[in-house]
Amino acid sequence: MKAGRTIYTGLTQSSFDVLMQTFTIMGQTIKAYELDKYADFVIRPNLAAMSGSDFGQRNAAILAGEEAVAKIWPELQRQMAAKGATV
Repeated sequence: MKAGRTIYTGLTQSSFDVLMQTFTIMGQTIKAYELDKYADFVIRPNLAAMSGSDFGQRNAAILAGEEAVAKIWPELQRQMAAKGATV
């Protein structure tokens, strides 16, 4: 098994899988709390096929983020202007 290539969402097969699944659950919980509390805008690129520890896919993840921003940029600028912010 290559670390970074496994998405820890299914049945666990080892103590390492349990540990990684625990980190995933904790991270998702903290992220949801912080986004709800602090974020004015949230952009979610499509990263469903990537693991959070798959650093070999970092360029694809960055590109997905850039594409997600490009799709909503005019609406984001409009909403920010309505809040008095500038880009």
